[in-house]
Amino acid sequence: MKNLKTITLLLCSVITLQVNAQKQTFELKPGKLFWTGSAAFSAYDLTGSILLEKGELEIRNDSITKLNVMVNMKSLEHENSTLKKHLRSKDFFEVNTFKKALFQLRQPAVIRNNTATITGDLKVKDVIKPQTFTISLEADFTMLSLDLKINRTDYGITYNSPTYFEKLKNDAIADEFILKGKITLQ
Repeated sequence: MKNLKTITLLLCSVITLQVNAQKQTFELKPGKLFWTGSAAFSAYDLTGSILLEKGELEIRNDSITKLNVMVNMKSLEHENSTLKKHLRSKDFFEVNTFKKALFQLRQPAVIRNNTATITGDLKVKDVIKPQTFTISLEADFTMLSLDLKINRTDYGITYNSPTYFEKLKNDAIADEFILKGKITLQ
């Protein structure tokens, strides 16, 4: 009877170790992400940065099972101080009221060739919308790269949008902007 208990305890320990060995949890180190917005009908682009404040990534076997990201909207930057002030205002991201943007994974994402297609919910200005995009992971899981397009009008940001203001010409701002960056995992 004593041997049966010992064997059972050993088997439980081995199973627990295997399950934990297949699960890896990483913190996303704070760092800069870069945004690019563009004119709707001409060829100029503007680029700035925003800070990823914190996040968590969990990998089980070959799938990402958890991804939570918090972005500090008050860190929204551009070298032109007038534009920076405007982007932070009620016309755009209203950062004094909506200080954080959040992303949360909605469903597990299989990792193939160090890439995964992520589907989750992005919350900007208290509006939650689904987003799907691809991320890349370095082979040793020390870095995550992302590159996604976000439609600002999905979050109620319609300032000079050609979708909402059809008669705009040179002043129209494209509805989509790009957010990309490399995030260190620890």
